[in-house]
Amino acid sequence: MQVALRLNPRNPLNFWPHLYIATAHFVAKEYEEALRESKRVATLRPSMVKAVIIWAAAAAALEKADEAQAAIAKCMAAEPQLRVGDVVPRLMTRFAQNEDQLRFLSMLRKAGLPD
Repeated sequence: MQVALRLNPRNPLNFWPHLYIATAHFVAKEYEEALRESKRVATLRPSMVKAVIIWAAAAAALEKADEAQAAIAKCMAAEPQLRVGDVVPRLMTRFAQNEDQLRFLSMLRKAGLPD
């Protein structure tokens, strides 16, 4: 994804590579990077709930409760009926490793997304 961004930095669809990079950083437990990239996507595409979901999970993993709750509030404003059980597969695909999936959903709960 980083090569794609370097090769075509002005592509109007570059929010997708940034989203995938944010997700990869979350899986790698690189939460600061996941937070930075997911916020970048949310800035480029404010209506993209997927980015804000990763933002919330990364902020929760970093113990940034206020930021995590603010991100969840953004999600709920866009998707009022959103629940932890709806995130996968409705908004995001399942993580390959079950432990990553469980950690992600756990962080969303910690951030305040209702079950």
